[in-house]
Amino acid sequence: MHPLNSYIPFVLVCFLTLPRILTQSFILLAIPILIRDLNLTDLQAQILFPTMLAGTVLFLIPAGKLGDIFGSRKTLILSSYVFVIGALIAGFTTNVYLFFTALFLLGATAAFSMTQGSAYVTEIFPFRLRGRIIGLFTGLISLCFFMGPVLGGYIAHLGQKGVFLIMLPFFAIGLLLSNFLPKVQREDPKIVKIEYRDFLQPSFLSHCFISLFWQSIISLLIFFPAEFQLTLGYSPLEAGILFAILALPFPVFSPVAGWIFDRLGSRIPYTIGYISLGIGWILSYYRFDDESLVVLAFALAFVIPVTASASWGFFNQKSRSTATSIYYLLRFLGSIMGSLIAGYFMVKKNLGVDFFLVNYTLAVGMALLSAPAFYLAWKNPGKK
Repeated sequence: MHPLNSYIPFVLVCFLTLPRILTQSFILLAIPILIRDLNLTDLQAQILFPTMLAGTVLFLIPAGKLGDIFGSRKTLILSSYVFVIGALIAGFTTNVYLFFTALFLLGATAAFSMTQGSAYVTEIFPFRLRGRIIGLFTGLISLCFFMGPVLGGYIAHLGQKGVFLIMLPFFAIGLLLSNFLPKVQREDPKIVKIEYRDFLQPSFLSHCFISLFWQSIISLLIFFPAEFQLTLGYSPLEAGILFAILALPFPVFSPVAGWIFDRLGSRIPYTIGYISLGIGWILSYYRFDDESLVVLAFALAFVIPVTASASWGFFNQKSRSTATSIYYLLRFLGSIMGSLIAGYFMVKKNLGVDFFLVNYTLAVGMALLSAPAFYLAWKNPGKK
C-alpha cells in the first residue's frame, strides 16, 4: 500500500501528539502532589499550570511559521525530542527553577504538537478525505482530553516521576518508527514569505471564530466534573467516569461530522450542531440533566472538527501550518474565555441552583455570539 494511503503514519502521529494532552491532564490533577514533592510556595503553586499554558500561547504562531519553513513532519519529530527532554528534566529535577523552565518547555512543545500534528495529517491523506481524517484526529484528541481526569486520578499518586515519565514509552515508539512517516514536501529549510493579510479573509476567519466561541463551550463542558463533586457529592473518580461516559458522543461522532463535511461541506454539520445545542438547552430546562450533557457533547462533535477541516482548506500546503497556528490561537483564547466565565459562575452559584441549566445557558450565549460567524460560514462553507 502506498504510504499516503496507509494508516500507519496516522498512528505514529498519534503516538507523538496525544500523550502530550494526557500529560497536561495528569499535571493538572497532580498539582497537590507536586506542591508536596517540590515544596512549592503558594505563589509557585498558583503559577504552576499557567507557566505551561504561557509556553503554549507564546509559541503557537512561531510553531506554525517554523512548520511552513522546515515542513510539518520534521518539526513534529524535533519537537517530540524536545518534549522528551523536558519531561525527563521535570520528572527528575528537585530544583524549582529548573522545574518551571521544563514546564514552560513542555508547554511550548504542546504548541508544536497541536499545529504540526494537525497540519501533517491533512498532508499525508488525499484532500477529499480531509474532513474524515481531521474528524478522527479531533475525536481522539477529545477522547484523551476526557479520559485524562479519569486516568490522572491514578497517575497522580505515582508522584513527580510518574506524572512526567509515564507517557515516554509512546514517544519512544513513535520516534523509533518515525522513518515510516512519509515526506510530503521538500523539507530543506526554505524562505517562506507569509502575507498575514491573506489570513484576514472572511471565509477563513468565520470558521476560526466559530471555533473560538465553541471552544468556550467546551470549557464550560469540562467544568462539569468539578460541579459533580461540589454539588452532587461525587468522588473525583466517580465524577471523572460519569463525565467520560456522558461526553462520549464527542469522540464518537467527530468522524461522522468529518464524513458529512467531505461530501456536503460545513453547512449541514454546523446546522446539526447549533440545533442540537438548542435541544439540549430545552432538555436541561426540563431537568433532563444527563441527557442534556450527552446532547451538548453531540453538538460539539458536529462543530469543532468541521471548523478545522473548513478553515485549513482555504490555504495550500506552504502556508497551512501558519493557518493552523492562527486557528489554534483563537481556539485557545476561547478556552481561556470559557474557563474564566465557568469558574466565576461555579464560585458564585448557590448549591441549590441547577448548574446544568446555568452552564447550558452560558453555552447558548456563546453560540449566539458566534451567529455572525455562522452566517459567513454558511456563505463560505470551506468545501473546495
